[in-house]
Amino acid sequence: MDRPISPTRQTQDRRRRMRLAVGITVVGIIALLALRSWIRPSLDREEIRTAIVERGEVVASISAAGVVVPMEEQVVSALFPSEVMAVIAGVGSTVETGQPILGLDGRQLELELADLEEQLALKENLRRGERLALQESLGGLQSRHELLAIDLKSRQARLNRFETLARDGAVSKDQLFEAQLDVTRTSVEMQQLERSMVHAEAAADTQLERIDLETSILRHQVTERRRQLETATVTAPRDGVVTWLLDEVGTRVVPGMALVRVADLSTFRVEAQVSDFYASRLEPGLPAVVRVGEDRLDAEVAAILPTIEGGQITLQIDLADPQSDLLRSRLRVDVEVVTGRVADALSLKNGPAIGSNVSQTIFKIADGVARRTDVVLGISSRHRVQVLEGLEEGDEVIISDPRHIEHLESIRVK
Repeated sequence: MDRPISPTRQTQDRRRRMRLAVGITVVGIIALLALRSWIRPSLDREEIRTAIVERGEVVASISAAGVVVPMEEQVVSALFPSEVMAVIAGVGSTVETGQPILGLDGRQLELELADLEEQLALKENLRRGERLALQESLGGLQSRHELLAIDLKSRQARLNRFETLARDGAVSKDQLFEAQLDVTRTSVEMQQLERSMVHAEAAADTQLERIDLETSILRHQVTERRRQLETATVTAPRDGVVTWLLDEVGTRVVPGMALVRVADLSTFRVEAQVSDFYASRLEPGLPAVVRVGEDRLDAEVAAILPTIEGGQITLQIDLADPQSDLLRSRLRVDVEVVTGRVADALSLKNGPAIGSNVSQTIFKIADGVARRTDVVLGISSRHRVQVLEGLEEGDEVIISDPRHIEHLESIRVK
């Protein structure tokens, strides 16, 4: 049989339930705080790269990929269409000026030269014939002129006699008039003949000038063909080493095509390529450093080629020591072109976290926590970047790739 619970017991039960609820709530809060502390994001120092802000010289530079090339290299090009008939000296051969390197097929050129020489001989004969014809023509005209001069003297004497007789009435007016006409006619004929002589000589001179011009052209063509035929045997243009040649027998060549390169391998320079993005910052005379492995060679930008290929511009770099033992033809090197320098500045190592913007956000580590920090950066090189604002000497910052934490304001560093 059920009995009613006493008020005292009921009060005790309520207090017990309240204590239990409070205990569960406290345990829950403690567990929640512990869980929050446990799941709070953090970084392991072994997983990141950091750098310390330091004070010292900062050098701004542009990195370029370079290749060592001979300072003096000559290219022999084809002067006429042909094909390679023989390879006399191979790549790497040491040659002297005039030493044969390649043999080209010159048979077609020999035929052309023979034809031109024949045409030249015909032109020279034609000129001699034209000169003889002119002399003969002028000689005939001159003879006629001399005969007319004699006739003119005779008729002038007759006219003078008739004029004397006419004063005595011994000659009629008609006879006197006829004598005057004979003198006038002969004078006109002489003038016409003189003009004909001038025209004939001018026409002959014009014809001879035309023949002379054609002869001169043929002589130049003969001279050029002979010069080309001499190059059928490709020879070294200087003392040096053959660095490249067209070494496949039977290869067709066209005028202007490179056949051989001969270089002086005692002195070198560097040709470097860099993005045209930096074109406005580059100019001849800028100092540069050429890195050959761990070694550094001082250099200077000598020239900037005007052409742009594939978004790249080419720099010609002169070395302070172009005869360095470190240099080899076609050796690939790294080039740093110095575009600015600050003697005393705050700087830190470059890394993936350091972008190309002047103003940016990085993570600075202090008291075991990396916090987002706004900074202003200055000049930079491949290795270091200048700090203008936001950091102080001795500050430690994360320079490794920050993409996995860039959404956070701060993160613990263990």
